Amino acid sequence: MNATNCKNEQFQFLASLTADEIKGYKKAFRYYDKNKDGFINAKEFLCLLRNLGENPTEDELFDMLIEMDKDQNDVIDFSEFMGCMAARKKNDHINCLTEAFKVFDLNGDGFISANEFRTVMKSLGNDASSEEIDDLIKYGDVNGDGLIDYEEFAKMLTHAFNEH
Repeated sequence: MNATNCKNEQFQFLASLTADEIKGYKKAFRYYDKNKDGFINAKEFLCLLRNLGENPTEDELFDMLIEMDKDQNDVIDFSEFMGCMAARKKNDHINCLTEAFKVFDLNGDGFISANEFRTVMKSLGNDASSEEIDDLIKYGDVNGDGLIDYEEFAKMLTHAFNEH
């Protein structure tokens, strides 16, 4: 991913936040900024990660800090912290899509057949007609091979959520 895409994703993330969510992020940042200097240092960042249930090695911590510390001053300011939160949000979205894909990919072959799609839709209590389900499958099957791969599935769901 290039820097422009990364900036756009961060902007979209920030633009999607409510005032209360921004306050929450500021409060979290201030909480982990133990010495109240307006920055999170390596030790404070490690505390934050451990509270999130992560236990990185020293090398992993160093790599994360290098990636986050855009101005290379060895500490994380609030804007760099928010960039990290945007990346985490994106990873959460990807994980959610991956799990949803696994639900539909009943045989685990990496593709969703029309039959698998119908079976799962019905098991979820969806009362769409066979014709409506066929239309969804055709819409999702961008390359026309009769199967929906992960990329097609992700685009289909992302488009559906963005419309609502």
